[in-house]
Amino acid sequence: SAGDITKIAMINIVRRMDPEKCRLIMQVHDELVFEAMTTDGHELEAYMHDIEHEMVAVGEELGISVDMLVDVHKGQ
Repeated sequence: SAGDITKIAMINIVRRMDPEKCRLIMQVHDELVFEAMTTDGHELEAYMHDIEHEMVAVGEELGISVDMLVDVHKGQ
């Protein structure tokens, strides 16, 4: 399920994260919420697309083909 993919991808992503730049702050069902310490929107968007690719790869490993969507929203 999407939840399984999210859990496995979350573990892989957190291991590779630079906590000085970005950190996972919560998981809500099949969504991951990150806090980024950068104001560079392009850098953040590239990082989020790396996460999207990680989730697709995990789905493929599990034999699950689902569409993954990464949205980047900026708040203060």
